[in-house]
Amino acid sequence: AQAGAVMLEHHRLLNASCKKKAKQTIMLLRTTATHLLLLTTCVTSSSITAPACADDPKNPVCISPPSRSTQPPPPQPKDACWLYLAPSSIADAGWGIYTTQNLEPSTVLEDAIDMVLIEDHYKTIPYRDNKQRFSNWMGYIWPKGDDAFYHSVTDAFPIIPTHGYATDEGLSYATTNRYYDENNVRQSTFRPGLSSLMNSHNGEARNVQRREERYVTSKEVMAGSELFMHYGNTWHAVQKKRWKSQQKVPQVYQDLAHYNSVFNWTDLPSQEEKYNSINPKTLHKRTGERGVDVLDTYKPVEIKRKLQTKPNRKSVTWVEKKGHCLTRVNADGKAQASVKTGNVITTSPVLAIARDDLNIYEVYKKEGKNKVPLALNFTKGVIGLEPILDLTYGDERSDLLLLPYGPYVHMFETTEGDEDGAVANAVIRFSTTDPVTQELLKLHPLSVINSTSKILVDFVALTDISPGEPIVLDYGPAFQHERTVPDDLYPHQWLNTPVEYIIQDVKKPLQPGELQQLVWQHNQEPVTTHAYRLGLEPGFSQKLLEYSQDLGIVDIYKRLLNDDILESDDWYVFNATTPAGQEHQEWFAQRYKSKSWSFNMHYIAAWSESARVSFLRGLNQAGFGNALESLGTQLEVDELTCFHVSYMGVSHCENSMMHTDVYATDWKGFNILFPIKVVDGSKEELDIQARDANVVTSVHYEYDHAIVMGDWGYHKTSPNSFENDEIRIVVGMYCAEMTLDNMNQLAHIYNGEDPAPFMNQFTNYDEREVHWSRKGG
Repeated sequence: AQAGAVMLEHHRLLNASCKKKAKQTIMLLRTTATHLLLLTTCVTSSSITAPACADDPKNPVCISPPSRSTQPPPPQPKDACWLYLAPSSIADAGWGIYTTQNLEPSTVLEDAIDMVLIEDHYKTIPYRDNKQRFSNWMGYIWPKGDDAFYHSVTDAFPIIPTHGYATDEGLSYATTNRYYDENNVRQSTFRPGLSSLMNSHNGEARNVQRREERYVTSKEVMAGSELFMHYGNTWHAVQKKRWKSQQKVPQVYQDLAHYNSVFNWTDLPSQEEKYNSINPKTLHKRTGERGVDVLDTYKPVEIKRKLQTKPNRKSVTWVEKKGHCLTRVNADGKAQASVKTGNVITTSPVLAIARDDLNIYEVYKKEGKNKVPLALNFTKGVIGLEPILDLTYGDERSDLLLLPYGPYVHMFETTEGDEDGAVANAVIRFSTTDPVTQELLKLHPLSVINSTSKILVDFVALTDISPGEPIVLDYGPAFQHERTVPDDLYPHQWLNTPVEYIIQDVKKPLQPGELQQLVWQHNQEPVTTHAYRLGLEPGFSQKLLEYSQDLGIVDIYKRLLNDDILESDDWYVFNATTPAGQEHQEWFAQRYKSKSWSFNMHYIAAWSESARVSFLRGLNQAGFGNALESLGTQLEVDELTCFHVSYMGVSHCENSMMHTDVYATDWKGFNILFPIKVVDGSKEELDIQARDANVVTSVHYEYDHAIVMGDWGYHKTSPNSFENDEIRIVVGMYCAEMTLDNMNQLAHIYNGEDPAPFMNQFTNYDEREVHWSRKGG
């Protein structure tokens, strides 16, 4: 452990001294009986003083690394090709590793297990706008513990099951290959080579095991067999549970046919009972229940993905035809066989990574109720770069980086700074024989990052290469961290293209009644199911603001948000200011979860029937009836009833909960959000979660425009802080086509807004209010 600490510090100082990377040397340091750390150091012409071992023989840096010369060499077929990358025999498992010759037990497959530490474990907290929460490349990280990356699954209401996050978390629950640092603390690592290429099997097909720094066969392996290691029992248990639980996935993820809540709204107190149970002048805690968990009643759906089955052995001819040779290069980055000019030396799949995914950010250290740092909202900038960056290839004109992870490809030398005047004898090219690669090259960088399929790159000989000759590439004059690819390698659509999720035309002014679905700019796919912008009548927001001012609601908001009148989750009933001759109106105000969610939001909504009717009429007079007609007509419902309307006022927000207000209504319910008062110059105010639950994007509230979210439209208040006692006020409406099939579910949704004084809306279907219909307007 002491030697490890000193060597790590020496490695850090070396890297700080090297402005340019040149020849790379490998030092393997034994830190425990079974754990090794790969240290890549720079060799340049600059003067670097090495430890004086002769003067200090006890210096732990001088401990000799284990000699590879004492290790039995792996078998060497005549043409040096005996391990191949080819499609796995396990369904949906991507690439696999095969042997084309019979292997005896204890045959060495890879004689050094290299690793690079992953230093930042806050990558899955979406503290950067419009980025993925969990990118595919992170599934190739050997974790320090189960779900090591914080918030790879986040809290939401209703709860989104883990398998609903439409992401392949890869090795996130692997328990083998764990690395302990000098303080005996587990660390997450990236391990290129067989560690990232071999699939796992939990049965008799498993034929590879790790022995200290090597992978060896654990039994006799026949030619044509796929090689399998073991990710650990926990990983297999999690996969099995997820595959089986996909039979109960919500409709938004697996197109579940129909869902009805079994919530019994008749057990709730009536409006009169709720009113009589409180003193309107006194603060009261929230009461009532939210009803049953919506996940309890999902109907099963048929799924195509099968549980892991016994793999089939392939013929050697099949492996050679479908596969790519991996064994023409040794652990020192030298050729193991002769390679003619223009031929492929070795092939490697690559991980596609957004450049700033490898930034390390300073994290806001405040901890929430779940003891998770709130890096989601508060960061102070980049404080470092992941060491893995040094293994990537890139073009300075692109934000997309490529990380090859084939055996030993990171050991190739560079011409940059070489004192011996080495000349490049190899170049990196995209595979021309792999059809998947060719299709991926046509896509936007985000689609490449998102794809579970992998691009293949070939390292091609520029000259004839002899056995034992180092493979040398030209990493270009810009080489500092990532290795520069040839100018003509990246396709044009990868160059000068932002690698971030952007909603197309999200700021385009809309005509009254114009409905615009929110779609991604890069692929025209919907951001989420039923998410829209809706154009409202000119002056609509101003008219509704004046209505609210006349009732005194805006003034009440200024007091509520700035004077801390209410404690978290308290509510009270107040009298609105009504002109003489108009019916008395009672409204209620509630401070919502300010402690648990770290934000200052207050709801105001109608308490008395006169207030409810007044609010609806005020909306109609401002022109909302036309918006309802446009919405109903274009979203193909027969009628719409607006069964809940409330104000939402905010002064600041550090964190809030991802949720959906409308869900399981048979796609007939909508949450409509529009502002009456915004703060000029503020950042986006509404976070919207993408359909795959893996991306959160943000939008502004706009005057005379509404955001419309349908079933399963997950969203939340975006982090913001307004100065000079500024406040934002938004109106939220729940409108739906009320049917006999979804009436109970709509009652359940409305009762989730507590207090819910108008449950009598759901007592008699034939006497329901209808605010727009195809027949009656």
